[in-house]
Amino acid sequence: MTQGEILRLDVDDIDLSAALIPGRKRPLHGGHGDLHSADALLVSRSVPVVAVADGPERNPAASSSFLKKFDDALAASSIRFAGRPIAQSFAAVTGLVNTLVRTVGYHDSTTFSAFIPVTDGSTPLGIVLHTGDSLILRIEQLTGVVTQISRTSHVVVGRATALFQTEIIPFGTGDLIVLASDGVTDLARTRGVVPAALLSAGAPVSGCRSVVQYIVDSAGETSVRLDDITIVCAAVGPLSVAGGGPSASRIILT
Repeated sequence: MTQGEILRLDVDDIDLSAALIPGRKRPLHGGHGDLHSADALLVSRSVPVVAVADGPERNPAASSSFLKKFDDALAASSIRFAGRPIAQSFAAVTGLVNTLVRTVGYHDSTTFSAFIPVTDGSTPLGIVLHTGDSLILRIEQLTGVVTQISRTSHVVVGRATALFQTEIIPFGTGDLIVLASDGVTDLARTRGVVPAALLSAGAPVSGCRSVVQYIVDSAGETSVRLDDITIVCAAVGPLSVAGGGPSASRIILT
């Protein structure tokens, strides 16, 4: 990413949209080479999972490094989220990620928020894996009500032995899930509101592209200096694709 460049991802066959909006830029590993965002975004459709991470100023690459390790570990595992009891899959993926968390050193610390879509019959559900101050929010399709699902903490990967929050969350048909770095919290503060109220005030419930575009436009209209903003919005439901290995369907923005 170059200075001031917004990275945008729109997936045509499902309702999924994402953007990485640069804020303060930092040299990679403190050197004088390419400038690098501390935020990172993962969309992996073979697993399937969406995730956001935000690394520290001293090591901004820590976020993308952990997302790659997470996706690789999940893809290499025997964990499956279809045709198996949800409680069994939930326990297995939570254990896998907590084991991975314990391998990360202090220098590579990062926030981490992930969402894995699952179903219980016809009921859409989501496995939430979270630690740090990034965000997971739900937009209800029928009412447009925005609710923050993640609980903000100062416990991050690299400074803890386990994730701060792991849950199975029920959703309504057509609901949207939004994951974002704390740059969205930064943006909301410029309006004097919390992130859920920011989305409620301006993001119409007409699909993920409009939600993400609203955040992009809002950041562009703000005159104060903002942190990097990463946001991904997806309709709650299947992300998986047939065929191809994990690398063929994994997208990481950083």
